[in-house]
Amino acid sequence: MTKKKRRRRFYPLLLLGLFILGGSGANGAKPYLPEIVNPLLETWRWKQFSRLEGKGVRCISESPDGRVWFGGDSTLMEYDGYRWIDHDQENGLLGHPVSNLHTDNKGGIYAATPLGIFSLQGDTWSALFAPEPSLGFNFFQIRSLADGSLLVCSNQGLLRIKKG
Repeated sequence: MTKKKRRRRFYPLLLLGLFILGGSGANGAKPYLPEIVNPLLETWRWKQFSRLEGKGVRCISESPDGRVWFGGDSTLMEYDGYRWIDHDQENGLLGHPVSNLHTDNKGGIYAATPLGIFSLQGDTWSALFAPEPSLGFNFFQIRSLADGSLLVCSNQGLLRIKKG
């Protein structure tokens, strides 16, 4: 056999071998499957406020101007992004804990404690509804109506509070 004939036989075998060996690698591409991550488990999304530790936060509300209100076991706190302001008996908010907060679209803020429903007027809280403590009112939810009145859900029934 001459060298040319050997090469003619060798080339097809070489190409077949390369095709077989190289073909197994060609199947290595896999379809992209995105890894879906729960956004609540991503730590960069969370911020811890040390000011709230041990306060027993029960409710949170944000007013239209961006202030965030936190009702807790012993106080109501306001955070404007830079400073914290405590609201308590000194400025008219009576009773603890603050069980519910509500902000309306006009900027009004309302807080519910065992001693009643309070509204913030300037820097002072005023009672909109103050039941006898012996009645044992527990307030669950506060909502604004289009006419400016409030609906309050309590263990004693539904209350409608007209302002003014």
